[in-house]
Amino acid sequence: MTDFGEVLDGIEVLIRDARSAEALRLLQKLTVKSIPKRYVLRAALLAQRLNQVPTVLRLLHGVVRPNKDWKIGGTEEEQAEYAVALMRFGVRQEARKILNQINAEKFPKAYLYRAHLNNFEWNYAASIPLLETFCKKVPPTDYAHLVARTNLAGALVFVGRNQEATKLLGELLVETHEKKARLLYNHVLQFSAQNLIQQKNWGLTEVLLKRAEADLAESSGFEGLFVQKWKAVMEISRHGAGKKQVAGIAAVRQFAEAQKHWETIRDCDRTLAMHAGDKAALAKVYFGTPHEAYRADFAARLGDKFVLPASYLWQPQNEKAVKTELILEEGRVTGSRLTLEPGQAPHRLLSALVSDFYRPLPTAGLHSLVYPDEIFHPLSSATKVYRLVQRLREFFKKSRAPFTIVGDGDGFRLESKSGGVRVKERAPIVERDDVRFAKAKSAFADKPFKRVDIQKCLELSQPSASRFLLWALEEGLVEKTGRGPASGYKIKAA
Repeated sequence: MTDFGEVLDGIEVLIRDARSAEALRLLQKLTVKSIPKRYVLRAALLAQRLNQVPTVLRLLHGVVRPNKDWKIGGTEEEQAEYAVALMRFGVRQEARKILNQINAEKFPKAYLYRAHLNNFEWNYAASIPLLETFCKKVPPTDYAHLVARTNLAGALVFVGRNQEATKLLGELLVETHEKKARLLYNHVLQFSAQNLIQQKNWGLTEVLLKRAEADLAESSGFEGLFVQKWKAVMEISRHGAGKKQVAGIAAVRQFAEAQKHWETIRDCDRTLAMHAGDKAALAKVYFGTPHEAYRADFAARLGDKFVLPASYLWQPQNEKAVKTELILEEGRVTGSRLTLEPGQAPHRLLSALVSDFYRPLPTAGLHSLVYPDEIFHPLSSATKVYRLVQRLREFFKKSRAPFTIVGDGDGFRLESKSGGVRVKERAPIVERDDVRFAKAKSAFADKPFKRVDIQKCLELSQPSASRFLLWALEEGLVEKTGRGPASGYKIKAA
């Protein structure tokens, strides 16, 4: 009989020792259904640390979402871990709602997880006060306290608060080494190297990265990727975009592609574009990144050196000359009379697919972007997305647009051999209520209607249609008619 406590203890030791591949192999031997209820949360916590997001969702969905409405169950810790898994799966809006309703004074880890959500979106400035608050709420002996301070140091480095970062990193180098927190110690070495790169202290940077590389010599997994990345960044920052330095960044990018570490690929492109002064590559990174904080930091670093164009022609998986353009804002394909109605579900799906040039969008992430008013369900949400993907594929076929939606274990992405997508400055994917109302007014100007009519007209789910009608009532745009089963709505006279 399996001793689950002993197995989970073993996985914990391997993770802390930076032996993630071995830990993952042990975890994968356990099936979700076989794990006793008292061990479910702990198994989810370990799966979280090993980036096994689908496993976390399968373990905790039935606990946190026992019903189909927005009411949640489970303990605050179970809710928080489920929210983090949603965040990492791209369901950030629902994750934020769950985390924001947790009383962080009673469950301080909510502060830490809200910071993680900001970090996921590269918004390190917003994470700093949350991490500082968390550190005040938990005892210094708690491992999570050490994790939070390590993340705080990384955030301080990213926003350029080098003096504060230097002090904190010096303390953490000693603490993580003494406590044999090997994974955190290596992160601290790398954050220290980043901090020194910003200050152009090349000699000490090289010493720290060599120490990190030696520390990971026997480790498995992708930990070594980040050491190689910062070695390459140091070289190109120190010597410029010479042939050797460009090759170094390209090698890291290739390694990141093999590891499917999308954010490293993005950052490699940004680093190379900035040092090489490649305007086309700079525009690609900017227009192909959905994180507002990342784009703002990027634009600030560019300063007056480069003026971003008003639009960008993205060629997904295509290096050849573009024969057909898809104008995203209008939902129009050049050479075709067919269009996607802006704001409708297929157009929102297309906008979601084009929102990130680097990271394939998992089913859960697509559902969150296209249907933000609905909660995620591992089965029904996936079915809804698959059907919508098929509708968009049919549009491409009918309009003879040379685009394909490819779906695999990483998620969905747009591909084309001869087409390009014209993207303007980033706009919300979700249709605004005022735009929705304009459509409803056009359809029902002189006649009464019911909620189901709004669902069909605006292609909304029942909860979304109900929320829209509540908004329209509160704004005085519609009024109720009749009572009981005969009740309905009508557009209010101006």
